[in-house]
Amino acid sequence: MIAGVYQPGNSCFHRATPGLKLAALAIYAVALSVVEQIVLLMGLSALVLVAWQIAGLTWAQLSANLKLLIWILLALFGFQLFVAGFWRAFDTILTLAALVVAAALVSHTTRTDDMLDTLTAAFSPFARFGVKPEDAAFVLVFTVRLVPFVSIVGREAIDARRARGAGRNPVPALVPMVIRLMRETDALSEALVARGFGRT
Repeated sequence: MIAGVYQPGNSCFHRATPGLKLAALAIYAVALSVVEQIVLLMGLSALVLVAWQIAGLTWAQLSANLKLLIWILLALFGFQLFVAGFWRAFDTILTLAALVVAAALVSHTTRTDDMLDTLTAAFSPFARFGVKPEDAAFVLVFTVRLVPFVSIVGREAIDARRARGAGRNPVPALVPMVIRLMRETDALSEALVARGFGRT
């Protein structure tokens, strides 16, 4: 399940409240989007790598989160290079990669239940306007969890093919990856229904 991306630890990131981490993630995302100087953007990107190490997470875990994304980044880089030039292309892929790592950092250091509880409480004041706090909280948590979870599933599919001697080409691994994601989605849906999520 998606909650499996959590990695137990005792770092300052693990001890920080989910609300603080989500607020920091939002501020970091805004900072990445508004910074125009490439030097500052590289500094912000390096900052999340430092945070990753402070959190006690491994570089292998970082690689796992970026392994599948690299193909998307390369395709995006080629397109941006053609239409906007090298520095614009570099800016785009660096921003996306930094955001993915930041989201993975929050996912790996925060329990799903804690994050859901925090966001549900945060959305509670909006219930008077018709917002369902539990639904809104789940959507945000699922979004933050999604990228590292998909990366983990993709890595396992590629590793399974490699173990069978099928080579390193990631394209044939897409079919078992999609099947695995569909099964996990079904299991997640059943678990939510069993807990009364979405019932009126």
